[in-house]
Formats: sequence, C-alpha cells, structure tokens
Amino acid sequence: MQKIPSLKGDELEPILLWSPQAFCGEDLLQYLLCSSSNGIIFGAHIASDLAILHDLYVSRHRTSQECEGRRLQLPLTCQAIPDRPPNLNQEILPDPGPYLGVIADSYINILASCQDHANGIDRPVWGLSLPGWPVQRLEFFLTLIPGARIIIAHGDLLDAAAKAHAYGNLCGDQAVGNFLAIWQENMSAWQRKPPAPCVPSFHAQDFAVNPDAFCRSLSSATGIAGIAAQPASVGSVQTRIKNVFNRSELAMIEAATASVLQATSATLGKGRLSA
Repeated sequence: MQKIPSLKGDELEPILLWSPQAFCGEDLLQYLLCSSSNGIIFGAHIASDLAILHDLYVSRHRTSQECEGRRLQLPLTCQAIPDRPPNLNQEILPDPGPYLGVIADSYINILASCQDHANGIDRPVWGLSLPGWPVQRLEFFLTLIPGARIIIAHGDLLDAAAKAHAYGNLCGDQAVGNFLAIWQENMSAWQRKPPAPCVPSFHAQDFAVNPDAFCRSLSSATGIAGIAAQPASVGSVQTRIKNVFNRSELAMIEAATASVLQATSATLGKGRLSA
C-alpha cells in the first residue's frame, strides 16, 4: 500500500468549488478546470467522505461535552456505580482530545492523498467539488485547512432541478421541495455569515455569453492555466429541460422554483439570485 504523505492542514491549499445545491454550475466549472493543463478538481465522492468525518467529529465532540464530569473510573465496582444506571456507551470513552485529533488527522490525510495524486500527474493546482455543502462544513474545512480558497458556482435553478431529475434524485413534490430548501438555506446562510471574505463567484449563464472571457476570469481566480472554452459541450439548457420533464412536472418545478426565488430575493434583498 502506498504511504500517505504526512502533512499538516496549513500545508494544503486546495480550491473549494462550492455551490448552494448540486448541479448549480459547479459541474460546468469542474469540467472546464479539468480541461486545463495544470489543474484537477476531484469529484463529489471525496466531499461525501469528508462530510462523514465532519459529522463524526461534531457528534463525538458533542458527546464529550455532554459526558464531561460523568466519565466512569475503572475498575468498576458496585460502590462506583451511582444510583442511576450508567450509560456505558457514553461514559467509558478515551480522552476526547486525542480521539478528535485522530478524526481531524484522517480528514487531512484524505486531502493529502488528493494532493499527492495531483502532483503525481503533474497537475499541482487541485481542488474539490463541494455541491450543496452546508456553510458550517465549509467553516470546519477552513479551520483545518486555512489555505483553502473558495470559488462559488451558480447556475439556473430550473436547469439544476432538471439535471437532478435526470439522475433520479428528484421524484415527487417532497423531493423537489427538499432540493429547493437546501439551495435556499445555503444561500441565506452564506449571506448571513460568509465563511471567507471576497470570494469570486461564477455564473454558468455567463459562459454561454462569452466563453473566452469566462475562462480567462476563471483562470485568473484559480491559477489554473490553459482552460479550454468549449461551449458546445454544455448543450442547450432549454432543450435539456424539455427532454427531461413532462408538462405537469415542468409546471410543478417552475412554480416551486419561482416561489423559492421570490422568497429568497425578499429575504436577502440584494445579489444575483440564479442558483
């Protein structure tokens, strides 16, 4: 087995390609950045693994706080057990500091292995696609990896729903509502408390208008060179929507999307709200 390089979090400088919901432009940006001569953006499976470790860290940290002062001392004796039955699952635990450190180290090692792979294929500028990540996960990431740089991707919300539907992720009113609710919450959370200042933002619609200018701006923001502007690969948004939805589904998605956009616009009061 290949040895994973031992790195500290401040030695890593990944690009975090974030969007408020899946299929909201991050797929286009990932494609373009991977068409370059020196960059690679790893797919969302890595984001899923990191999300598991984040949730595990938060859960164990909460448990250690809840059980502070109630940890049982070994060996157990009848006299040591209090009147209430002890919760052996929560009250017999290793020291929380080193245990949480192991989880954090695992998080960093996953990223170190990504960097090692990127360097091995001569693509030293690398990053991750993080579609739909809650803002608090981004904050945790930046705590461990302070050198990370966030790039925001936006796209047409109706188009995003069409793509999600095509992948089998949207079936029925409740699924559509959940999809839009995640987008709305992430947009609002970012507006309330951005995890980083002065973050560059790219809208997929702008690529269709001027691909060359779009790619120059993307290259300038990321340091990834030789991005190939290929508008034909993106396809027609309206054609894709028409092919994916039947008439009743399209009407339902359009109505729900319009409602969310209106509500979010009223809540935020400013900014470009495509997706």
